[in-house]
Amino acid sequence: MKARQLIIIGAIVLLVGGVLTMNFIASMKKSPERKAPPPAIRSAEYVLVKNGTIRAKIPVTGKLDAKDKIEIYAEVTGNLLPSSTRFKAGNEFAQGATLISIDDSELRLSLQSAKSNFLSVLTRILPDLKLDYPEAY
Repeated sequence: MKARQLIIIGAIVLLVGGVLTMNFIASMKKSPERKAPPPAIRSAEYVLVKNGTIRAKIPVTGKLDAKDKIEIYAEVTGNLLPSSTRFKAGNEFAQGATLISIDDSELRLSLQSAKSNFLSVLTRILPDLKLDYPEAY
């Protein structure tokens, strides 16, 4: 058992001696002096500016809608006559220009036909009116 005790005591002495030697060697080294870092030179790029108007070019694709859109309704019936400018969405017309021309000959003929029918009915009724209401005839 003595051999075992000697080994344990020798290990403890060796461990304590190692720690003391390490502290001694570490205390011999001088810590380096701290130097202040050199001041950082800050630089920035710059451009001389001249004030003026710049037209921005922005490529755009898609459907375009008119700002001042109007709707046109024809109050008469008829056929659309051909004109020099096509009447389609997106075409421009000058102020006072004729937008479309409508052929109203069919409407005129139907109006004359209605007038003729009215007069024929009226002439058929007149004899009865004369008998029933002589003062209104």
